[in-house]
Amino acid sequence: MNIDLISRRLPVLLCLLAAVVLTGACQRNGESQSTESEAQAPSEPVAQEQAASATPGSESGAPDTGGRDIVQVTARDFAFEAPDELPSGWTTFRFHNEGAQTHFMVLYRIPEGKHLADVREVAPVFDNVMEALRSGDVDKAGAMQMLGEQAPPWFFQMVYYGGVGLTAPGHSAQATVNLDTPGVYIVECYVKAPNGMFHSSMGMQHELVITDEASGGMEPDADVDLSLSNDGIATEGALTPGSHTIRVHYTEDPPSGFPNDVHLARLSDDTDVEALKHWMDWMNVGGLRAPAPAEFIGGAENMPAGSVAYFTVSLEPGRYMWLSEVGAESNMASEFTVE
Repeated sequence: MNIDLISRRLPVLLCLLAAVVLTGACQRNGESQSTESEAQAPSEPVAQEQAASATPGSESGAPDTGGRDIVQVTARDFAFEAPDELPSGWTTFRFHNEGAQTHFMVLYRIPEGKHLADVREVAPVFDNVMEALRSGDVDKAGAMQMLGEQAPPWFFQMVYYGGVGLTAPGHSAQATVNLDTPGVYIVECYVKAPNGMFHSSMGMQHELVITDEASGGMEPDADVDLSLSNDGIATEGALTPGSHTIRVHYTEDPPSGFPNDVHLARLSDDTDVEALKHWMDWMNVGGLRAPAPAEFIGGAENMPAGSVAYFTVSLEPGRYMWLSEVGAESNMASEFTVE
């Protein structure tokens, strides 16, 4: 495999492999499940059967859809209720978190002929790398190199298509993305439970087929523009109390090659901002491990440079912060106040 390609794609692989970590990887490190619900996550067939009748509500003040059709997705501890098949094109997801922990839904398309079972088979590679990280045999750069050497070539061909950002328990969030290429997609959440186990290994993965049929969905209108670049997070437009639809411009990929995302956190008077930034990186000690150190109200998940996505939020007066998983501890975090 081309080494330059590996160096650009390794962080992508690292994040994806985190989502398929096996329960055994945690248990071999002395971690055990902390609640009965974690040990008895709903099976994928059960989640699929429930999806047909899933019509979750939204929190008070959630924005309307402007007349567009909405795809309802419900997150529970630890499963998704979501459709198994959707037409291609612009698609608006309303994501309702009925779990007790913070969740998100990220979408990525996998190569033709591959399915969720294939993604899960890559977990032993991640297991090897995590053992090396825990033991101190490698640092983060060394872990990425291990992944590049051990992962199957097809795994580097996954393409991110965005999704709904981190969302606190009991909240709804909404995002619109263009699922323009038919194929097999994976919906997942890889936040960690309090015991350190990834939600994805506990059932929070769902296979979604995008068909050749056109959805007819329209690109939304937006009143605020947000740009993600190597210089940081920038917005244009007034962030006032009320509902806003944010157009996210993915103008650059980080130097590492891992695509950007953006999440919106509502801060309280006692929020430790530096701890929050540290929490955003799952490779840090306690990173992405529940409970979250702030109240998340949505955002737009990972997409490559040149992409555009939308998400809708309802703001109240107070302090907020934009955060990206990549670089939050450096320049990919920006605090603002709604008057």
